[in-house]
Amino acid sequence: MKEFRDPKSNRVIATAEISDNYLIGAALNDQAQNARVPFTYSVFAIDNKNGISIYALSEEVFSDFRNKAMEKMSLMINPSQKKDIRALLPEREYLKQFAESITQTSLTEKGIADLPDYNTLNMDATTKRMADYYNNFFYTETMGGMECQPNNTTYKGVMVRYSGIKDNNALTVVAGMDFKGIEYYYPGSQMLMGGMNYLFGGALNGTTGSQEGTSTEFGKGKCDIIEWGAEARYLLIAPVEKEDEAVTDFMKFVTTYRPTDEIMNDYENRKLNALNQALQASRTYQAQTQFNMANLQYNQAKLTNMLANNSASISAGIMDSWNKKMASDSRISQARSEAIRGVNTYTNKYGQNVDVSVAADHVYQNQYGDVYGVSGNAIDQDVLTRINWTEIKK
Repeated sequence: MKEFRDPKSNRVIATAEISDNYLIGAALNDQAQNARVPFTYSVFAIDNKNGISIYALSEEVFSDFRNKAMEKMSLMINPSQKKDIRALLPEREYLKQFAESITQTSLTEKGIADLPDYNTLNMDATTKRMADYYNNFFYTETMGGMECQPNNTTYKGVMVRYSGIKDNNALTVVAGMDFKGIEYYYPGSQMLMGGMNYLFGGALNGTTGSQEGTSTEFGKGKCDIIEWGAEARYLLIAPVEKEDEAVTDFMKFVTTYRPTDEIMNDYENRKLNALNQALQASRTYQAQTQFNMANLQYNQAKLTNMLANNSASISAGIMDSWNKKMASDSRISQARSEAIRGVNTYTNKYGQNVDVSVAADHVYQNQYGDVYGVSGNAIDQDVLTRINWTEIKK
């Protein structure tokens, strides 16, 4: 295990397992991306001899306003927020954009697998941390005069292998991220928009609100705002001829990477301070407009109960999505599903279920997590060893 230290602040940013032949370091940017991201950081490991680069980057969060009147009002209050407004992207498209922005070349997807990092291997703690934060956010919004409710949530770790060419050199690129998001809405937003429109002299005329939708699919449910982004991002860049050793080092790095407790505590405390500042700002705008939401009449017991339900809703939503992705509800439902879809379910070397056509007599997994079904006789063990494949079972 190595310590990745920022030379300017002399703070240890993270720890991870990496070989001694890598030059390692970290960079801390003490400026906030927004209220959700109080500072950013990155770590790197570079093997100059073999041309291998490994990176880990911290959280980034964007806002997709489905309520355009609310977006316009928000930008009137805080014009700098415009840089953080971004339409929701599917996780693989978002991941590819991230990888291409770092490599500065076009990439072609070759394989996809689940990301086995700390966050996805410890989903109970991960979802609780997300739920606790947004519970505090809903509390500050409600106490500031705007009742706020969660809807659909998502959290998933995804990893993709790409091929690319840069400066006439063939590259293997592996990128991964903890993709996450939450939908939420304001039940009294129409009243809020009316009050703010009066304050701004009709500036919100012509814009519309949006709380429509009953879908349980993330990104398509009832909401005013979707907050989405990545908890952590990882990247490997290596020459194709060094692919095997590079991927081995990268997987060791990803599975052991962890920001220090000092960094994590500082990060969470600053996020809570930002919520408190937002609460004070909201109360200031209330005083200016003499505008009060009906939910301020809630007594403390009802408010406490609502917040508890919010927290449970977030955690349940994330875990429901995760559990559906990882396994069937029961052996019976799994067998029925397999029969309908014409597949058998196998367990890969990460303990995850994958579907393969019933035509396959043998199923193999390569070092990237790609799975292949083969009909007929089993592949000779010597061949499997040379191509680094492993046979997996049902």
